Order: sequence, then C-alpha cells, then structure tokens
Amino acid sequence: MDNYISIIKRFIKYTIRSEDEVRSKLIVPLTEAMGYSPSIRGEDFPVYSFHGRKKMPTTSADFVLFNDNRFNHHDKNNSEDIDWIRNHSLLVIEAKKPDEMPNVSGQAQFYAMWLRALAYIVTDGKVIKGWMLNDGAADELVIDTTIEESSDLSQLGRFDYGSLIRIKEKRVGLTNGRIITDESELNLSPKVINYMKKALGRNAEGLDNLKIVSRYLNSCDYILQNNVRFDIPAYAINLLRGVYDASLFLDNNIICTNKGKLYHSYWETIDKYQYDSESIRIFIVYDNDQVKDLKILFNFSSDSVDERISKVKLFFEIANSKSMTLVFGENLSKQIVVENEVILENAKGKNEIFYTNTEQLTFLNMLKEIEDYYHEKFTLTQIEDEKNTLDAIFMVFNGIHKNKNSYLTIPKNDLERTVIDNPIILREGEIPNMSDKTIFGITFHPSRTILLPGDYSVSPDVENVDLSICCEYEVLKHE
Repeated sequence: MDNYISIIKRFIKYTIRSEDEVRSKLIVPLTEAMGYSPSIRGEDFPVYSFHGRKKMPTTSADFVLFNDNRFNHHDKNNSEDIDWIRNHSLLVIEAKKPDEMPNVSGQAQFYAMWLRALAYIVTDGKVIKGWMLNDGAADELVIDTTIEESSDLSQLGRFDYGSLIRIKEKRVGLTNGRIITDESELNLSPKVINYMKKALGRNAEGLDNLKIVSRYLNSCDYILQNNVRFDIPAYAINLLRGVYDASLFLDNNIICTNKGKLYHSYWETIDKYQYDSESIRIFIVYDNDQVKDLKILFNFSSDSVDERISKVKLFFEIANSKSMTLVFGENLSKQIVVENEVILENAKGKNEIFYTNTEQLTFLNMLKEIEDYYHEKFTLTQIEDEKNTLDAIFMVFNGIHKNKNSYLTIPKNDLERTVIDNPIILREGEIPNMSDKTIFGITFHPSRTILLPGDYSVSPDVENVDLSICCEYEVLKHE
C-alpha cells in the first residue's frame, strides 16, 4: 500500500489536462505497483462483441491486464483467439479526461464482460473506482475515492496480480474440467490404481477402477475439507495438510541456521513433518507428541566451491548440535523441538570425490584459497582419479604458501653450506622432472622452484643430499 500512496502523492503534484497523462502518469505506475509487468499489459486492446448474430463494431479497451505475455498473438476475431483471451484476462482499466468521470461504469463493465476479465477500474485522475465482476448479480464496488483524499488504498490489493491470478486459475480450471464417465478415460497407471485399491481396503470390494478412483478422491476431499484426524483411513497420513515457511535454529542460538519449507500431514495420533531446503531434508514423525522417527538427508552436491563449503559447514553444525528447533506458521507461532540423536545421511550417497568428514572441509578450503590466489573458479565435477586430484591440490596449495611440496637430490660435494636461513630461488621457467597438475579442468604449470630454509648437515657415509624445495605454479590453460 505504501507504493500506491507514494505514486498518488507524486501524481497530485502534476497538472493533468489530458487522458493520455492520466494513463501514463497514474495508471501505468499503479499497475506496475500492483504486480503487473509491462509485458502483460495490453494497451488499446481490441474487444469483439455481438448483438444477436450481428457483429458489433470493434472497440478498444484502454488497458487489459493478462496473466500471459502472448496476448498480442491472440488479438484476432476468431473463436480460438477469443477463447484464449477470455481464459487469460484479469483486469480492465479505463482512463478518462479529468472531470469527465462517467456516472456509470458502462464502458469498462462492457469490456470486462466480453473479455471475461475478473474486475474493472475507471479513473479520470481525480476519482478512482473499481469493481469485481459478478456473474448473475450486481458487481461489487470495491473502491470509490478521490485521488487527493485517498488515505487508504488497501482495497487496491483486491485487484493486484497475485489476488486475481489465484481466482482466474481456479475458475479456468473448473471451466476446462471434464467429467470422466468411462473407465477407459482414466489416464492412471496400474500402480496408482492398486495403491488406491489397497488404501480403500474392503471399501474397494466390488468396484471397478472408475468407482475406486472416485471413492478414493471423494474420501480424500472429505478428509481435507473437514480437517479431520481420527476415524479415517491410514492413507490420510500421506495427504498434505499444510505448507509453511520455516526456519531452523540449533541449540539455543537466536540466529537462524537455515530457511526452507515445512510440509505437514497427520493421521490419528501421528504427525509427519518434512522440512526441505536446498541443502537438507529433515523427516520427523511424532506420535502423541513424542519423536518416533528422525532422519536428516544432506545434499552436498554443488558445482561451486563456495556453495559446497556452506553445505558442509551446515552438516557439521547440525551433526554437532544437541537440539534443533523448527519455527513455522503465521507470526512464527509454532515450534518443533528435537533433542534426540539424529540419523545423518548423504542424500546423494558417498560416491563424490570428497566424503562427508573433516577432510572434505579441509580440501574445500584449500580449493577456495587456490581460487582466490589465481582469480579462477573451479567447477566441481565427479572425477575418476581421486588420488591424483588430491595430490594436485596439495602441490598447488603448498606452492602458494611456500611450503615443501617436493625435494631435490644433489651430490653432497655440491652442497656449499649446511644451514640455509632464507629461501633461495633455484630455477625460473621450465623445471625438469616437475609435471603439470590439473584440478577440475584447470591446468597448473610449474613456474619456478625455491630452496627452502633448513639444516642440511651431511653424514659422511652418504653420497647425495635431499633438499626441501617448493614448486610454484601458474595457470597454463583450461581444458
């Protein structure tokens, strides 16, 4: 509503002299604030009507708002296009020149009736009126106010996209529905039919498939419409009773750990909850308010290092927590608190390159540092040779941090000193015996070797000395 008021406040600052100004400076911004994008706004849209069998002259509605942006492909006077328009039109708006507001809404009402829109609005920039179209009864006047005195525009919400699309979808669904009268018209698999038959039990005896489906659907409808819990079939536990936005809290933390959707169903004394987010799925079954089953599935798969790190961290947070709380419902008024030991599983199975343990997070953090250092982004994919990939990560990571990742063997007679205090660059450019390393499609090429500080005292009975070196890499190419 604040958006409506700000539009009105800006509009009344203008000096409006024409219908075109009412359209561009009031109606267009109002419709966008009501959730209608320009792509579904038809302007000067043709309306076809008839008097008996006689076609009336084609007229144009100032604005018709649709639920689909293909309306311009259906502006012809034929039955197919007219039906399409009637199934997709939501709102008609007529603009008038200031001080020319009609006493009755005949024109806008006429357009709405022929287009099968749900509502219509008329305004001259000084007064705004809006009606919901009613079949077989007088239309409902929803708003009637002057622009300058419009302190409450909340009723415009009745005409917004979200409100009208729900009504339209319901009506079109009912209109396009078809009653099935023959078993051959059932487009259901034997598996589905058998489930319904088993669910009905003895109540399915002697019924053909059509009557089984009809009885099953009618019983489901009764259970859902009456919100009943007891003395109903056991299959009701699979009927969805509520969907809520939910937040997951761990232990006594006041900061939400994860957000998702909570799905609720019930039967007798049993309540079944399923919490879904991008990373996790939680199954909770209560019986008489006691937790009877609890399982948590984790989805670790992700192409991004950052996203994979986030998911693994969430796993460890939940795995190490002592209690979980799911808060859901209007005004966050309901809670599910779980303090039992949980069953943690990988939803994808343990077939990824990194398993679900502390090592996974270590390697992911190493990958993140490599990304940041080289300004690259890895695309994590399943690979065949895990050992070589882990070795490549170690090599490149240690190269960044000037840590030992290889050694150089030299004759002891070539060693001029036994203690090296500072790193010494041994070779720039091509490095013998050092190979390229490939990590998720990005190839890293040896660029230089550095002799690391250390005490290289030589035993008299050895001929060679192993020197600790660091091989640094540069990005060579992408596969």
